[in-house]
Amino acid sequence: MKHIRTPHRAAALGICALAATVLACSTNRQPVADVAATAPVAEPIAVDGAVYDFAATVPLTPSEPEEHGSLHNVFRLSENIVSGSEPHDADALRQLKEWGIRTIISVDGSEPMAEEAAALGMRYVHVPIQYKGITSDEKMRIAKTFRELEGPFYVHCFHGKHRGPAAAAVGRVVLDGIGRDRAVAEMRQYCGTAKSYEGLYQAIALQDLPDSAASAAYEFGFDPVSRPKGIVGTMVHISRAHDHLVDLAARDFAADPLHPDVDALNEAKKLLTNFRSSMMLEDIKTGPSDQVEWFHSSISDSERLVAALEKFRAGNQAAKDEAKAAFASVKKTCATCHDSYRN
Repeated sequence: MKHIRTPHRAAALGICALAATVLACSTNRQPVADVAATAPVAEPIAVDGAVYDFAATVPLTPSEPEEHGSLHNVFRLSENIVSGSEPHDADALRQLKEWGIRTIISVDGSEPMAEEAAALGMRYVHVPIQYKGITSDEKMRIAKTFRELEGPFYVHCFHGKHRGPAAAAVGRVVLDGIGRDRAVAEMRQYCGTAKSYEGLYQAIALQDLPDSAASAAYEFGFDPVSRPKGIVGTMVHISRAHDHLVDLAARDFAADPLHPDVDALNEAKKLLTNFRSSMMLEDIKTGPSDQVEWFHSSISDSERLVAALEKFRAGNQAAKDEAKAAFASVKKTCATCHDSYRN
């Protein structure tokens, strides 16, 4: 059985001692609800300059990420909270179940494997956030999830380096009761959250986080899949993924070092997810026949794009041209539809 290293435990702990500790955490730990009730929210901290720079000055015991099959950049930040990459397949979900995870929080835009997780007895909560920061509403949803659902929690974005660690930091503050300084230090020193995402650091260090009374009063259904509301909502997400893919295609689908969490395959999946969501809307399904046909074409082209990028990721260099051709078709269809219906 594999176990996750706890970064702040002494390195001298043996494997047997670590296994015993993890087992005790999953069977005898204080209930999450009780922990939340006794954990005050630390006040924002005063930082002179960038929070990213400040995060390097907070002393932490050095630790390397764990790699477990298709789970990457994994850190057990506490008995309650584990941060890592997206679980891409059933094996990854089974690994989370083996670790005793009860609730999985995704802050990525792609639709999570909620049904597959539920079949294994784990609950998914989907709160997509952007790279530039976390809104007040998003922080409220994340905090309420940590306080009211059953842990331990596994928190992820796509790579597990930027948005996911920021969401995990919300839990570290509101559930585990740590200081904001340590929370941002864990983001940088453990998880590797990049300098490019200063807004994520600021959301944890400088901005308000909801207290227990505020999150208790907030209405949230802990949605396992967060779908945009209405055609305007889906178009926002489609446009964002489209624009990211324009930049990535110009780089032969390689990530921009300034935006390392923007991944071509993941953005293509977001595009496909939102085109499919659009086709579930009554105003699209019953709309003009040419618009319906364009949405069907966009879904087909997006499926081709995802398939080509998956092959390219697996080492098939010829698939790069397939991906570019598929994305060119998506762009052409979008432009044609916008000419008639954008306004």
